[in-house]
Amino acid sequence: MYRVVTIVRGSRGGVGCVMLAVGVLAGCGGGSATDADPAVEIAATVRGYYDDFIHGRGREACGALTPGFRAEGDAKARAQGVVGGCPEALAQVGSALAEAAPAGEREQFVREVSSAKVTAEVNGEDAVATAEFPPGLGFDLKRLALERVEEAWRISDLTAPASSGQ
Repeated sequence: MYRVVTIVRGSRGGVGCVMLAVGVLAGCGGGSATDADPAVEIAATVRGYYDDFIHGRGREACGALTPGFRAEGDAKARAQGVVGGCPEALAQVGSALAEAAPAGEREQFVREVSSAKVTAEVNGEDAVATAEFPPGLGFDLKRLALERVEEAWRISDLTAPASSGQ
């Protein structure tokens, strides 16, 4: 059984920043388990991931990944010459994306990336989260797969397929 919950945080305004395509690694991040609604926990994990990523906090962003996805990210990063693996790659890419925003729009850009509208579809120990970003950010709509790992929701894939109901 799927349960869909939409959670929105923060205000949105257009930012005219063109984003670069990132081929190093799709991401990493953190969230903690509580007795809260799973959809709320998932939204917090996804938003925390994007917040850590765009602020260049690679170690924290990689903490939101499942161990297997983190290992894949480490291997991809190292294969591209990033000695520090996932944390270093995400810190570099996230910081570069924030710095690419025009100086007068940088703070708003970072705020909007960090406060995406998140919809979660929960199915037992698995979930798919959809993160919607304001137009013009270059992120558009992202679907992430998550798994429950040791009482916390962790990102297991940054490119989850669309659900059959969409």
